[in-house]
Amino acid sequence: TRPAGPDLGLPVWFMYFTGLVEVGGAAALLAKGTVVGFAGAVLLAATMVVGTGIHLTHDPFYQALPALALTALLAWLALRPRATATPWLRSLRLG
Repeated sequence: TRPAGPDLGLPVWFMYFTGLVEVGGAAALLAKGTVVGFAGAVLLAATMVVGTGIHLTHDPFYQALPALALTALLAWLALRPRATATPWLRSLRLG
């Protein structure tokens, strides 16, 4: 595999920032069934959407399939704890 950053037209700091976001999201997932766990799943799903987009624009389609599968799994995790997340989302008055 090739390193992220300059080869993809992204600054090198973006690679480290992405790693911090992923570690933070994974730590938040440990608090499953809470708003923190929901936020971690949403954060990781958003990160994977960006990663999938980068794969689709720079690599053959088949190399994006694992990223697509992980995006779907994280989206499912984000939507699953509705009992915890729904009251919090309603308090934001988004919908």
